[in-house]
Amino acid sequence: MNRMQKIRIALEQNPGCQVMYEFPTYEAMQLAKVNIKEYRLEHVINVRVKITPMNSKVRSDLFKRKTSGAAWSVVHDKAIVPALCYKNSNPKGWNHVRFDGFDVNSKGTTVIAAEIRMGTWNQDTLHILRSRKTALEQNPGYRGVYEFPTHEAMEEAKAFVKENRFDHVINVRVRQL
Repeated sequence: MNRMQKIRIALEQNPGCQVMYEFPTYEAMQLAKVNIKEYRLEHVINVRVKITPMNSKVRSDLFKRKTSGAAWSVVHDKAIVPALCYKNSNPKGWNHVRFDGFDVNSKGTTVIAAEIRMGTWNQDTLHILRSRKTALEQNPGYRGVYEFPTHEAMEEAKAFVKENRFDHVINVRVRQL
């Protein structure tokens, strides 16, 4: 017996009772509505998207979802991301670098990393930049760009990229709306 069948039995035994489900995303709510309709429970089960205060992770995810070329799996609630394969000098490391989106035009393919802010204080940021630089150098015809929501974040990242000598491979820009 699956979950919906158990809910149906419980509701039949308790007339007048209703169930409320909250979902983290609109897509998840829509999928649930299909199941609810299939079991003919739409009159007793209400669904809604859970509204939570906007934290930096949520802001970052929303920004990444709106990146040019970005795709999202509704079923798994995860990003489907473009990646560049490369020969990693670390034999135990990954042989690909992931990005958040891409753009194809007459100049070639640009892979896009969307960030709210670049963690310029963080050693992991340097590691990621080194990996992306290597992947872009090994994949001619691809260009890399970091997109930011504000001019301030872009300027901070531009200085960091230049200071660490990645500016000949990786560009930074403010996202055009």
